[in-house]
Formats: sequence, C-alpha cells, structure tokens
Amino acid sequence: ESLASIGDRAFEGCDGLESVTIPSGVTNIGDYAFYHCDGLNSVEMMDGVSHVGEGAFEFCGGLESVTISPDLTNVASYAFYHCSGLKSVTISTDVASVGTDAFRGCSAIEVIHVNGDGDRTALRQILSEGGVDVDHVTFDYEGEPPAPPEEPERPDDPPEKPVVEP
Repeated sequence: ESLASIGDRAFEGCDGLESVTIPSGVTNIGDYAFYHCDGLNSVEMMDGVSHVGEGAFEFCGGLESVTISPDLTNVASYAFYHCSGLKSVTISTDVASVGTDAFRGCSAIEVIHVNGDGDRTALRQILSEGGVDVDHVTFDYEGEPPAPPEEPERPDDPPEKPVVEP
C-alpha cells in the first residue's frame, strides 16, 4: 500500500532533514507538515501532489529551491511563509489558488520557473496575492528565454526630446 498523504505536523521541527522528494502517489501535504525544518534546503514534489497545506513549509529558513508538482492546484495560506532563503520556485500555470501570505517573507526569490500552457497573467496575479513580489522576480517560461523583472515607470525621468534634423 502506498502513501497518499503526509499528515499534519508529520515532520515538524526535524532540523536534520536536508532534502525532501514527495513521491508520486502522494496527493496531499498536511498542515504544518514540515514546519520549522531549519535544515531543509530543497523540496521536490513529484506528479500527483494536488494540495499543499497551511504552513506546510512555514519558517524553513534554509529552503532554497522548491519544485512544485505539475498536478498542484492549491497552495494554502502560509505554505512557504518566511522561507527567507528561498531563491527558486518551479510551478505550473495550472495552479488555481495560492492562499494568503503563502510566499510572504520569501524576499530572496530570484526566479520562478513556469511550466504549462495555462494563463500566465493569472498565475502572476495569484502569486502576487500570495506574497510574491512579482515586479522583482525573473519569470522563466518553459521553452522561452527568461523574462527579466519588469522595470516600473519612473515619472521623474524627463521626457525624451525630439530629434531635430538640420
């Protein structure tokens, strides 16, 4: 019989964990399942994971990279809250919801690798609502060169002067 779910608080505070691969067949990661696992530096979710519970990886300060299952549709509130070392996230455009503050405090995120053919604008919006500073992150869309962060308009810049030819 295979594992279908990782229970609530199953590995809470396990500082010895360095890397976690959630195997195919697991569909649910419970609330606070890996809460405060300070030694954790990478998480890979294989096909099948559809839900990451509230606070599942909250306060995993050493976490640097997360590869989210292409089957994931829901990231609950605070799932990656204050993973201050998180630099890279791989996620699918098929994610339907990202809860409140799911990525709040993840100020080190540099790049989000995006898989799938879904609505990219909607993904950016739900990631923004989940706490990602989407204006300062590089989005790397599968099969395309990475798109750098968008430069905000600066109203203090003087307007361009027209070129007058003699």
